[in-house]
Amino acid sequence: VPKLNYSSEKWKVVTWTGDTGTDANVSTWVYGSKGMAGPMRLQKSNNTNPFLSNQTDEFQINVKDVGKIYKIRMAHDDTGIQPHWKLEKVHYAQQRLDLAVSVMAFAILLFIARSLRQFTDQDKEFASQ
Repeated sequence: VPKLNYSSEKWKVVTWTGDTGTDANVSTWVYGSKGMAGPMRLQKSNNTNPFLSNQTDEFQINVKDVGKIYKIRMAHDDTGIQPHWKLEKVHYAQQRLDLAVSVMAFAILLFIARSLRQFTDQDKEFASQ
């Protein structure tokens, strides 16, 4: 098993959208033992139109060294004609030397309809299990 390297490297983020897609701008945060990275906007999907209903999207992001990841946050900016979003699952994989090392998978089953500017106690933060 390869040792995970948490330096600033490319990571693949895969999202699974349920029966409600969004055209809002989606961002993620990553929380680790050494700090937090984000917001990082998820853009340049493997699909022309990301976050469509019942679609899986893959994104590449650069994540600084945050240590061992223990939590993520997913949110959007409430823009577009259809900002509501039903996010079912998120998967993070570190990309290293043509080797994808699976790190985190989050089963979410969540309907995101809040703006980035309106965080409450019901923020969409997910701790790994």
